[in-house]
Amino acid sequence: MAIRIRSELLATLFSLSCLFSGDVLAARTVTSATVDGGSVTTVAPGASITAVVNASTSGSDNNWQCTTWAIAASSPGTPTAVNHSNHNSSGSYSETFAMTAPSVAGTYNVYFVAYNNDACTTGASSYTLASAVIVDARPNVLSISRSSSNPAAPNSSVTWQVVFDRSVTGVDSGDFSLLQGSGATGASITAVSGSGTTWTVTANTGTGTSGTLQLNLVDNDTIVSSADGTKLGGTGAGNGNFSGEAYTIISSSCVPPANTPSGLVLTCQCDSFGRSTLNPSPMFTTSNWVVSTSDTTGVVPYLNTSTGFLRLTEKTGNNAKAATAPGFFPAAGNYISVEFKHYAYNGSGADGIAVTLSDYTVPAVPGAFGGSLGYAQKTAGGTVPGFAGGWIGIAVDEYGNYSNPTEGRVGGVGFIADAVAVRGSGSGTSGYPYLGGSGSTLSPGVDNAASTTPAYGHYYQVIVDARNAASGKTLVAVNRDTTGTRASYASVVPSFDAFAAATLAGYTQAAVPANWQLSFTGSTGGSTNIHELGEVRICAQNYVPPDGGTAGGFSAIDDAYSSTIQNFLTGHIYTKLVGTAFKLKVAALSNSQILTTYAASGTKNVAIKLVDNSDGACGADANRATACATSACNGKTAVTGGSQTLAYTSTDKGIKTTADFTINTAYANLVAVMSEGAVTACSVDTFAVRPTRFSSVTSSATNATLTGAPKFKAGTDSFTLTATANAAGYSGTPKISSSGMSATAAGWTVGSLSPIIFPNATPGASTSVATGSFTYSEVGNFRFLGFDPATDTTSVRGVYDDDWVAVDSAATKNDCVAGSYSNAKDASGKYGCLFGLLDSGTSAPNSVLFGRFIPDRIAYLGGGVTSFCSSGTKPFTYMGQPQMGIAYRLQAVNGAGVVTKNYSQALGYPVVNPSLVAEDQDTANQGCDLASRIGGLAAAQWSSGLYVINDANADNAPDTSAVSFSRPASPVALSLATCAANRASAGGPFWLLDIGVALNDTTDGVAIDGMDMNSATTGICSVAACSARKIGTTGVVDGRLWLNNAYGSEMLPLSVPVLAQYWSSAGWRTNSYDSCTALTQPTRQDTGNAGLVFYAPPDTARNGLAPGEAVAQMNGSTAASVAMVNGDGKLVLRGLASSSIGPGVGNFGYVDVIGSKLTPSASWLPATGNARACFGSCGPRSPVIYFRERY
Repeated sequence: MAIRIRSELLATLFSLSCLFSGDVLAARTVTSATVDGGSVTTVAPGASITAVVNASTSGSDNNWQCTTWAIAASSPGTPTAVNHSNHNSSGSYSETFAMTAPSVAGTYNVYFVAYNNDACTTGASSYTLASAVIVDARPNVLSISRSSSNPAAPNSSVTWQVVFDRSVTGVDSGDFSLLQGSGATGASITAVSGSGTTWTVTANTGTGTSGTLQLNLVDNDTIVSSADGTKLGGTGAGNGNFSGEAYTIISSSCVPPANTPSGLVLTCQCDSFGRSTLNPSPMFTTSNWVVSTSDTTGVVPYLNTSTGFLRLTEKTGNNAKAATAPGFFPAAGNYISVEFKHYAYNGSGADGIAVTLSDYTVPAVPGAFGGSLGYAQKTAGGTVPGFAGGWIGIAVDEYGNYSNPTEGRVGGVGFIADAVAVRGSGSGTSGYPYLGGSGSTLSPGVDNAASTTPAYGHYYQVIVDARNAASGKTLVAVNRDTTGTRASYASVVPSFDAFAAATLAGYTQAAVPANWQLSFTGSTGGSTNIHELGEVRICAQNYVPPDGGTAGGFSAIDDAYSSTIQNFLTGHIYTKLVGTAFKLKVAALSNSQILTTYAASGTKNVAIKLVDNSDGACGADANRATACATSACNGKTAVTGGSQTLAYTSTDKGIKTTADFTINTAYANLVAVMSEGAVTACSVDTFAVRPTRFSSVTSSATNATLTGAPKFKAGTDSFTLTATANAAGYSGTPKISSSGMSATAAGWTVGSLSPIIFPNATPGASTSVATGSFTYSEVGNFRFLGFDPATDTTSVRGVYDDDWVAVDSAATKNDCVAGSYSNAKDASGKYGCLFGLLDSGTSAPNSVLFGRFIPDRIAYLGGGVTSFCSSGTKPFTYMGQPQMGIAYRLQAVNGAGVVTKNYSQALGYPVVNPSLVAEDQDTANQGCDLASRIGGLAAAQWSSGLYVINDANADNAPDTSAVSFSRPASPVALSLATCAANRASAGGPFWLLDIGVALNDTTDGVAIDGMDMNSATTGICSVAACSARKIGTTGVVDGRLWLNNAYGSEMLPLSVPVLAQYWSSAGWRTNSYDSCTALTQPTRQDTGNAGLVFYAPPDTARNGLAPGEAVAQMNGSTAASVAMVNGDGKLVLRGLASSSIGPGVGNFGYVDVIGSKLTPSASWLPATGNARACFGSCGPRSPVIYFRERY
């Protein structure tokens, strides 16, 4: 018996449909996400976090209207739904979300799900940031930043701003220390103020005239959280230490000159002497001048305590001496200003001094005495080579022979006393040509020979501008200030290009060396003077201490980069492969330049270690420098295989390539930490080390056939999938692509898996395994496609990972090849961003087939039953009449109600065909299936998940009506007890015949949904007991056309009984519901259809009724075919002229009405025989006497 489908079931099915359609058919993809601008953020409990989610939409379902987020240790957490702006067209979009960190310390994942509706219920696309939020319950220092002008003067007040990540108390001067360097001394902390998260530390810079002053926080466990008393960095001294920024201390006199070109930043070193010994010098805090001589006096430059100046020569003859300043200068690209106070006195007026720049790799030895001024060569009266490694010599010439081409000097304009002249590069006795000079005697002159005390004390400035040396241009200029203020410089040698001047003079100026050293020479010959210097100020863009300089930091980049400063400032470290060796380039930096002089004076060892930054302790790229200064970062232990020591020498020029690193564990976020002494730096860029493939995928769905166990309902039954990465350490979330899957065989449809992302993998000793629970949307089997990246780098793999290298694959990074699975470097040195399946099992490179999957159910899509006659209150069809219509449509579907197209006979799936059931709902007839009596239904087969009977246009109405219900030869009554015996001969009537469809799947147990019939039972079936789905209800009766004789006057029309009857156990009854059957109008036998048979002429005494004297009409019509009314043919025989008269006078007799001529079919409405109509007296004599009333 039929029952109604419960509305609750429909609602459930709809909800499931929404759920599965979202997971499987989403056309929006979350492409990336960040938290606080990076992939990892470390925050306090309950802190605010800003997340940015980027998504792309495409296809017909291209809406993104709502997003949920959850911060949790495992999926799915408790999501927060945000109904944001609607993005309802294909494209790329971004949304920003304000999140709140958990209140409990720990490492959390962030789960984002994008939806296509405002309620966040359908069209889900998921994205996970693994280990992205680190909640640290301990207070931490975020920054210690300068808040006063830098550089600062000695004995001045400076401040630092100290920022904590949460409100703290207990901050005082005892929590800080001042690190004084490069000559700074006497500094002290004078005040600490502030509250909450922000504090100010004030210090006096001390008495040192130059140096650096850095503020560091020293954790002594007195600083605690205001909220709960948690100690800075946690319990234990030192774990919250933090190194802050440093001030540069420069005295007001040791600053760059006022005429420094705009935009240049110069570093200055000064020496005013005035002490007891020349060395140590205050330059570079403490350093030494190097003195030398090429003469035979045995005297070298020294600090004269009487005058307090650097004495280059005594007033003795034939002196050639040099004092080389501490430190050196990278030549190309540098700008150098040399200032000094010049004294030449108490002699006979000769010869002078020179400022020289020479090759740093050649020990400084002065040139010839006399007019060569310790720079140029001398070949007359003995041979003396020029300044060793000399590149330029700018002389203050008292006597005038430095510009004179005599004594073997090359070139010159002749004798010019009291002048400035310049000579170029040379070696031995060759070169050192004259390049230019003041060209005339200066006024006032350059010496005061008559003075017995230091004079004149003019200031000189020598400028060498090699910023364009790479293009063959280096400028030289000399200025002088005779006012004694060093504020009124006037040009004495206008700026000129040394290279161009040498070429003009017919010589070639040597290329600038890697590094210059600066020397002051003093010279006398036959005439003499005392030569002294005071207030030396040397400024340069790059001025390196004697030890090669302390690196301000280090930078590590990929060895695929060229070694340019821009690359070291902005270059990245590309994605690496587990087990594959790689190298890094490491540069020592100073003032955003490569410190090419690093280790110039001896080997320096730099430790480099690769550390795991998955906890965010080393920060994001934007705050790496700050985070690197913390022990939480620089105190990390190197990952296995990630530690080396680099031994720098002078030949490395500040750049060294590491030996091979080989990391045998996968890491998503590594940072290179470099340290040498007190200097520690981190790589600006983080990088990932990824597995090279997923080596296998296994499953609990182990049935590769189409029969047997195990079996799983498509879209409903869960099964496990396990993806194995070929590396330890991998904790990512493998993804699934339906484009990288295949089905049972060619022509089969590939279904979809839900979800499409595995849970986080569990790292193992040599492999890492991700196992998840999934459903599959199709029937049959599926496998994942794998490819060898050695031959195919782009085909989509069924299982892949594109997130593990997120620190490298971001659009702002581009540190791996997008869309590539390559495990070989491309021309730029990059591997592919992706790794995917290359199965090593029996179906390599693909996975084995998984299965088997069966339909969740058979959905009844609709249908209908039509009757031959439906105009009355009881629609019916006569038994044996092929005019019943039956139509229905079935669909094999998954748990979401989506068709499973592989349920198809042509593909070879073991389908089960449906069958009809038929049960009359009259109480006496229930429980007896009469479907065996139904015939003439067209055949069909399962195709693409559909089974369609007689309803091609899917309108739930039969396309044709050709079905019949068999008519028994001898009808009998039916009951439940006699069903088996009488089923085939039961005559009914069956006015409530329910016709349904059933599917008897004994193998898989797949059933039609919404079943509401059981033709084998009586009463209403329960849900579990129903075995078929009703299509419709009709009536079926065993019919006949009954005719009977009629008698009447020949003067009147004569009605002949012609009735449609149906059989019942109580006898034949008029079918008053039949107003549909059309009877054939009977006509005479000679000219018509012989439905009326006349027997005259010849007339006899008893029969004078001839053809044409009586005609038939039915239902008032003489048409050829006339429908019955309420089962009555209403046949009347009448006269030819009118329907109201009989055959007329004399036309008495009889005519036979032939039943077989009236009925439309002898097979389903057979006539009971013929009927004789008698007009008037006809034999045998009628007992009826007819009267005619006359008025």
